[in-house]
Order: sequence, then structure tokens, then C-alpha cells
Amino acid sequence: MPFGVDDVKTREHVPPKSIFAKEDRNPPLILPAHLACNQQQSGDDEIVGQLVAVAHGGHPDPERSRLQFEICDAGDSRDPVLMIRGTQLERLIWRWIRGFHAALYREYLPPETEWAIHIPFWRGSQDGDVVTVKPPLPQEA
Repeated sequence: MPFGVDDVKTREHVPPKSIFAKEDRNPPLILPAHLACNQQQSGDDEIVGQLVAVAHGGHPDPERSRLQFEICDAGDSRDPVLMIRGTQLERLIWRWIRGFHAALYREYLPPETEWAIHIPFWRGSQDGDVVTVKPPLPQEA
């Protein structure tokens, strides 16, 4: 959102520097941000950084991990699936897109802008003890 006269500003790395290996952090893309908004998002940034580490064979420190993994029976004679709970990747990616938009076009992209993101992962939902798993769409794979 645009800055008001009394807004406290800070600087935001887009994407968050936590997702990059230390040797890959330069040159950074840093944008002005509202301090309160930036602080509210720091937990999400840690989650994304930990997911990227897992994707590259690493693992977060168990004492600092924000990832909630659970092995669930997917039903339909499928092998069990590993679920990551409490993380909406599409929303996190949308935040980055808004940051890239601000950097490229030098204008604010309101959060209520309509959007759709398709990530190449299986998705699931749970109703009681029943887990429903949906594979990626062909265009996402």
C-alpha cells in the first residue's frame, strides 16, 4: 500500500534473503516497505526459506523449524503422502509477485488484485480423518 506521511518504513528483500544461499545473495533486490507489514510477514519468509532448503537436500534446525510435516494415508491404494500443514504457497508466491511488480513498474499492486497461481505440487485437503489428494494439472507438471 502507498506510504502515508507518518508511516514507519523499512527495507524488504524480494524474494526474502533467507531463501538464498549466502553466496547467492548479491546483488539483492531491496524495496521500501511498511515496517508493520514487513514484520507480519517474517514468519512466512522463514517458512519459504526452510522449504527451499528442504528442496535442496537440507533441513531446518528442529528448534527453529516452522514447517509442520505430517505423513497421511491418501486413500485409493496410494502410498502415504507427506503433507506440509499451515502453509499457503500460492499466497507466499503472490507476495513476491507484488514485490517484483513494484520493482519493475515502480507502482504498488494492491493485494486485492485478482490473481491465480498454479504450483507444480500435489494438493490435498482433509475432512476429519479423510485426506483427499489431487495431482498437479498436466500444465503444472
